[in-house]
Amino acid sequence: VKKVEYRLQTQQEQTNDKREKRPLRQSPLSPSASLFLPIPTPFSLLGFTISISRLSLLPRSSMAIFRSAPGDSSAFKLLLLLTIMYGLMSFLAYSVIHMKFIKPLGVDAPLDRFSEGRAIEHLRVLSKDIDGRHEGRPGLKQAAGYIKGQLELLKDRANSNFRIEVEESAVNGSFNMRFLGHSISLAYRAHTNVLMRISSVGSSESDASVLVNAHFDSTLGSPGAGDCGSCVASMLELARLIIDSGWIPPRPIIFLFNGAEELFMLGSHGFVTTHKWRDTVGAFINIEASGSGGPDVVCQSGPGSWPSLVYAQSAVYPMAQSSAEDVFGIIPGDTDYRILAQDYSNIPGLDIIFLLGGYYYHTSYDTLERLLYGLENCYLDLGAYKHVETICLAWLRPLLLILC
Repeated sequence: VKKVEYRLQTQQEQTNDKREKRPLRQSPLSPSASLFLPIPTPFSLLGFTISISRLSLLPRSSMAIFRSAPGDSSAFKLLLLLTIMYGLMSFLAYSVIHMKFIKPLGVDAPLDRFSEGRAIEHLRVLSKDIDGRHEGRPGLKQAAGYIKGQLELLKDRANSNFRIEVEESAVNGSFNMRFLGHSISLAYRAHTNVLMRISSVGSSESDASVLVNAHFDSTLGSPGAGDCGSCVASMLELARLIIDSGWIPPRPIIFLFNGAEELFMLGSHGFVTTHKWRDTVGAFINIEASGSGGPDVVCQSGPGSWPSLVYAQSAVYPMAQSSAEDVFGIIPGDTDYRILAQDYSNIPGLDIIFLLGGYYYHTSYDTLERLLYGLENCYLDLGAYKHVETICLAWLRPLLLILC
C-alpha cells in the first residue's frame, strides 16, 4: 500500500511540475496581449503584418470581425489589383482623350490649313452673340443670315476656276414617320435652308455631287455650341479651306446648312423632296454632335457597304461603332441620316458624330466654354497630308472620285 501511495504521489508531483513549466496562455483581453491579424491591407500586400495591441476594451464577441478565411486574403489582393489596373487604364484613356491632342491652329494659321481658331470665331457668333437658334426665336433667322453672309464672302474671293452658287431657300412639305413605335404626321412651311455649291467652272447642273449636311438650329433653351453650332462652324471653315487653297473638286460639293433638324428633320426633308439639286446627290456626309467634343465616330452608314469601305480606306484614323445602328431604333432621337438614306431618299452616306461630354447635350450648359478644343488636327498625319488634306478632305475626296 505504501508503495502504491508513493507512486501516486510521485506521478502527481511530476504532473504538477509539467504544469508549472508550461507557459501560461495569455488571455486575448489582457493588456499585454498582441494579436497578429491576417487582415489584407496595402501594407500586408507589401509583406508587412499588422499587430494590434491593447485589446482589453474589446468584448470577446468583437474578435470575430478580425477572423478571415484563408482564401479571403488572396481574393482581396486580386480585387485590389484589378481596381488598380482599372484606375491606371482609366487615367491613360483620359490622358489620351483630353490632354494629348495636337495644339490647335489659331486664326492666323496659313490659309491652306484647317484652323480651329477660325471655326471658333464662327461658333462664337452662333452660340454667344446670337440669342437662341430654335424655332420661333429671332436668333434662328439671324443665324441663317450670318451663314449666308459668310458664304457670299467666300464666293466673292474665289478665283475664276471655281463656280460658286449660294442661295437661301424656304421649304414646305408634309410627311409621315414612325417614332418610338408610333406613327406621327408632320406638316411644315417656310423653314429656312442655306446652301452653297462648289464646282469647277466647266461643271453642269446635272453633274453628280457630294452633299455635306449639318443643322444650324438648336433645341429649346440650349445655346447649341456643340449641337450643332460646332458642325456649322466646321463646314464654314471647310468651305473656306477649299476656296482659299485653290483645290478644284472633281465633282460638285453641296454644303447644306438646314434650319430645322431638331423638329423631326424638317429641313433635310425639304431638301430631298423639293430642291433642284436633290437628284444630283450621289453620296452624303452628315455631321452631328451629341456632346461637347471627342473623336469623330461613324455611327450609321449605308445603304450598302461602300460608304464604310471608302471611309475606312481614306480616313487617317477611322473610327466607327456598328452597334449605334441598333440604338437609334430605341432611343428618343434621330439625325438627318434617316431622311437622307432611309425614309425619304436612298442616298449612300455616313453619319458622323462626337459623343464626349454628352451630359451637356440639349441643355443650357452646351456652351462655347465647355467644348473640348484641339480636335480638328488630332487625326492629321502631317507627313502624308501637309496642306489641303485635313481629316475632312481626306475622306471627302475619295467620295468625289467615285462619282467620277
